[in-house]
Amino acid sequence: MKTFNLVAEELQETLDLLTEQAAAESLQEVVNLLNSKSPSLSSEVESNFQTCTWWDGDYYCQDENWQWHLLISDQ
Repeated sequence: MKTFNLVAEELQETLDLLTEQAAAESLQEVVNLLNSKSPSLSSEVESNFQTCTWWDGDYYCQDENWQWHLLISDQ
């Protein structure tokens, strides 16, 4: 099971600041990292999100509406 959970507003702001400071990884880098762990999640991320970052032990990706989502996978 995998899910994309919308994050709280405060965390949205933190992640926005990270990406403004060029700390965000490119979408393709995160897709490549996820591909070895969970190919199906990797495909979904690539088709549903614009940018991603690794922060505080988790992957977060931003959709076309500028909303950040926490990526969760049990794989």
